[in-house]
Amino acid sequence: MKQTITGEQFLLYDLFEDIDYELTCENDAPSPQLTHDISTSKTSTLPSQISSRPSPNSCPSPTPCPSPTQKPLISLTQIPHTFYSTDIGQYIGNTIDDYTKCQLLENPWVPPKDYLFPYSEHLKGGKLIRRYVGHQHLNSFNWLVFSPSKQGLFFKYCPIFNNLHKGGFQKNVNLLKFVTQPLVKFAKMLGETGDLKHHKKTQYHKESIEFGKSFLKTYHNPNLEINNLLNTKRLAEVYENRMRLIPIVESIIFLGRQNISLRGHRDDGMLLTTTSIHTNNQSASLNEGNFRKLLKFRVKSGDKVLKNHLQNTSSKATYISKTTQNKIIECCSKVILNHILSRIKEGSGFYSIIFDETLDMSKRSQISLVLRYIYNDSVREDFVMFVDAFDEASALLEEIEDYEKSEEKKEMSITGEVLGRIIIKQINSIGLDLEKCVGVGTDGCSVMVSELRGAVSEIIKVAPNAHRCPCYNHSLNNSISQSSRVKSIRNHIGVIKETVSFFSASAKRTVVLKKICWAPINWFMRNEIGRET
Repeated sequence: MKQTITGEQFLLYDLFEDIDYELTCENDAPSPQLTHDISTSKTSTLPSQISSRPSPNSCPSPTPCPSPTQKPLISLTQIPHTFYSTDIGQYIGNTIDDYTKCQLLENPWVPPKDYLFPYSEHLKGGKLIRRYVGHQHLNSFNWLVFSPSKQGLFFKYCPIFNNLHKGGFQKNVNLLKFVTQPLVKFAKMLGETGDLKHHKKTQYHKESIEFGKSFLKTYHNPNLEINNLLNTKRLAEVYENRMRLIPIVESIIFLGRQNISLRGHRDDGMLLTTTSIHTNNQSASLNEGNFRKLLKFRVKSGDKVLKNHLQNTSSKATYISKTTQNKIIECCSKVILNHILSRIKEGSGFYSIIFDETLDMSKRSQISLVLRYIYNDSVREDFVMFVDAFDEASALLEEIEDYEKSEEKKEMSITGEVLGRIIIKQINSIGLDLEKCVGVGTDGCSVMVSELRGAVSEIIKVAPNAHRCPCYNHSLNNSISQSSRVKSIRNHIGVIKETVSFFSASAKRTVVLKKICWAPINWFMRNEIGRET
């Protein structure tokens, strides 16, 4: 993740890392140099138990203290509402692309400070003893990671680089603990003969670490990759393919920054042919869209790389289709989101959330989410995402129905509880700590601010440091609406409306009004200038 973004070229450099493995088109045949596997995201189901907030006198921790005879409940802050992309337990037994491997090794999922770790129970001397795992184990062994989906420990190198999952002298022993299965029994974890020290001494563990370090070295410096060292022609092709993408990505970024739509009435087919460069054989009424027109303008302005790409490349590999445009826009959104998150984490880490739900022009219920934080001693409010309320609500309803195994189908509706759970799910998905959420800003409707089932109350359950911040513009609007009941104020507003309508109905009256209003101002400014001189 980059610290700063210093212009479009720097943004393009970050985008290529996403484009290389996400750019797959339905109509475009991707070239071998530009396509990688894309890991699909999954949604985990809700756990079987969710704890309520403790009373102030019961326990100082955010979650209730476990009784000696009962396993501790799982805190709502620890519920994996979404698929954690850096949870190694989700990838055991699956094929992993290079980007995901790098993220699992360099940015593995780290439990929050107040995370309630699991424990195992063992009989010792006739007594039932609990053995816990905690942050001290993860800090002592830097290759040890905890999987929230498997609720156990893994060694991050061995599951990824020991492809056969075999060990022993003859490589014929199936590897289980730390490799294909998590460590969930913590009684014999430490010590010279413990599980951690024993695994550290194995040969396959040492080999996996060496493979991992070599992989990271070549991943961050592709020039050291053996294929590139032995085949300089392939390296030149990769560079040429990236150069071809630059004008396409720059055009999409330009249209996005200027808030200009991309597509037109027809946005398919070849953009340039050998005869269409110098002739205008297409109908003037055909609207190809701003994106295709901008590409043509770049070609006419002398962009030889783009011209060569569009003329000599197959129509299925031009990377200008609507599918490719959407993929590049998604890559841009990821870069912008990562930049916003890096600003939050570089600062104090504390933030507030502002959200609202409304109906758009297409009759879709959309939730807008904004993050408010301090960066470089100034307050910033950055838009993060739009969320389809009914799509997320139906997904939550399916999870709850599967979890409860209820035969009765519940009616889908956007309630305060549903809105709160949607916001919690989105905050978890982008990797922010809800413990550092200090404010929630909404309007004053009952769905948002209800103390029993409001969206704010639902969020505060898992974000105990958050406080509700009312919208003062909404309060002002409500005050003005209520003040209209006063007869004098209502008559005053009516006079203002009639005055505006009187002057707006005639251009001559508007000119006279401007002369009357500006004359005293100009006279006053002339007097002030005369005094200063």
